[in-house]
Amino acid sequence: MKKTTLLLAIALMSVLVSCAPTTYLLPLQTRHPSKSGNDLGMKTMAVVYLYEGKDSLMNKTIAESFTEALEADYFGGDDQIAMYRMQKVADGNYSAKDTLVNLVLDSGQDVVFLFDTPVYGDMTVNGRTNADVKLPLNMRMYMYDSMDKADTVKTYRGRTVLRQRMNVPEDYTDVQAEAFVWANARPTYVGSNAAANFLPVWKDEAYLYYTVPGSGKWDKAADYFSGFNFRDAMKVWMEICENSKGDRRAMAEYNIAVACHILGKDDLAAKWLDRSELVLKTKQSGELRTKIQASGK
Repeated sequence: MKKTTLLLAIALMSVLVSCAPTTYLLPLQTRHPSKSGNDLGMKTMAVVYLYEGKDSLMNKTIAESFTEALEADYFGGDDQIAMYRMQKVADGNYSAKDTLVNLVLDSGQDVVFLFDTPVYGDMTVNGRTNADVKLPLNMRMYMYDSMDKADTVKTYRGRTVLRQRMNVPEDYTDVQAEAFVWANARPTYVGSNAAANFLPVWKDEAYLYYTVPGSGKWDKAADYFSGFNFRDAMKVWMEICENSKGDRRAMAEYNIAVACHILGKDDLAAKWLDRSELVLKTKQSGELRTKIQASGK
């Protein structure tokens, strides 16, 4: 009889322990706004370049390499960014908000980058076979993000020197050599270097979440969440909220706030965290709020 009672007590303690709330950390590499401060995640984009005269091919190459660099990071290399060309006219105001807004409307994209024609310095072509080519250029690019609360055109300027080795025909005069360079130079690195300022910054982070081991819905949500299926995890936690109260409900609300933040829905994340902290205000919830506020700036 004593042995049976002892076994029942151990079994009961096991059930109590297994159903106690606990926390886990989910290591995650998260995307943050680019060096330029622009957050382009989950947005559609278009790139437009102006063309005129002999430099048309160069500006096209710069715009193409810029586009390819953005696609490689934001879209896994898929051809997802529309690219257009537009003839430059003498009285055009290409940094004007109306110009960029019209391009957004015409392209149907959220964000538009407009490459103005570069201002070139004096080209030098030293030699003919494996010639050392140098061409200074000043670049201007205008950007408009229709989803940005600032609702303004941002202007970016940069100076660089195109350096390239080219095989120029031996019998070409200096004038012919320069024309050859204009027709054959491919300044791809100029565009990719410019794009680096708009690529997201990736950081290794860890997100705490609550679960109740041995409880069906909590286990299901934890499986979804640890498998990076954040939306389905949220659905289960919302069901838990509807059927729980007190700490358990607050834990589920906190978890939903974490998932919303990971998915970039910081307004929703803040609302769910507000609800959670009415009952459960902890160091971890304070750290999550700091992340949400920093992400929203």
